[in-house]
Amino acid sequence: MITWAIVPMKSFARAKSRLSGVLGPAEREALARDGFERALDAVEGLVDGVLVLTDGQDVVEASRGHRVLCDLPGAGLGALVNRGLEHLDAERALVLMADLPDIVAEDVRALLQHRHAVAPDRHNLGTNALVLPLPGSACFGHDDSFLRHLRRAPVVVRRPGLALDLDLPDDLRLDAPPGSRPSRPRSA
Repeated sequence: MITWAIVPMKSFARAKSRLSGVLGPAEREALARDGFERALDAVEGLVDGVLVLTDGQDVVEASRGHRVLCDLPGAGLGALVNRGLEHLDAERALVLMADLPDIVAEDVRALLQHRHAVAPDRHNLGTNALVLPLPGSACFGHDDSFLRHLRRAPVVVRRPGLALDLDLPDDLRLDAPPGSRPSRPRSA
């Protein structure tokens, strides 16, 4: 089954703005860049291709030669993901958020065991990852995206690496110390 991953990523310089009360601009940019790298590492070798959706040249440059759809100003996350889904010539897609500090390849493998599955955030409100058959559409960009995806997806995949996303200051307190995270190989 031909499967492509979609990784949406706002410009590193503008990402993680909800953390501005606790992190400075350089820290937020580094956090966003690290999350993006982790997402790309997690899908490496498990999908037939990666489509990065972004509005930032900094993300384009960090995309490791993956296919990129950029210059999408003003599009909310939901519209952006659905536009990306329309660009894929595949049988299914994996949509993976780029702010999962503990994600590893085993998390992606667990999702890819299914044709259609959803992975919620730790609050069971948002969606951190989604596998769906194509053609299809997603419900990202809503506070209750998990519940919306759950109406369509027959399987829920719950794994620690898929549950914790770094959106709010409280999420940073739950984030594992950097030395305790699984190491990720650096690309050559």
